[in-house]
Amino acid sequence: MSSRAALERPQAGTIPTQPGVYLFRDGEGRVIYVGKAKSLRSRLSNYFGPELHPRTRAMVEAAEDVEWIVTDGEVEALHLELNLIKQHRPRYNVRYR
Repeated sequence: MSSRAALERPQAGTIPTQPGVYLFRDGEGRVIYVGKAKSLRSRLSNYFGPELHPRTRAMVEAAEDVEWIVTDGEVEALHLELNLIKQHRPRYNVRYR
């Protein structure tokens, strides 16, 4: 049986309030989900609440790390999100694959 560290909620003050893209990674560093946000801080806080859809909960439980990329606006975030999904083909991004 393997032991793995669970994804810990990042400190709220460390997450930017600007628009951008966020990437959830598994224990092997593979990108498992890419998302975009008008406010990274606000959006990422939703993943650590008590009421998650079962598929979202499974994704968060599979993740061991989250990182973000700040963009100059929502349109840039959308383009970057689509490019990262094409590049990484994350298993939890079923809509844009």
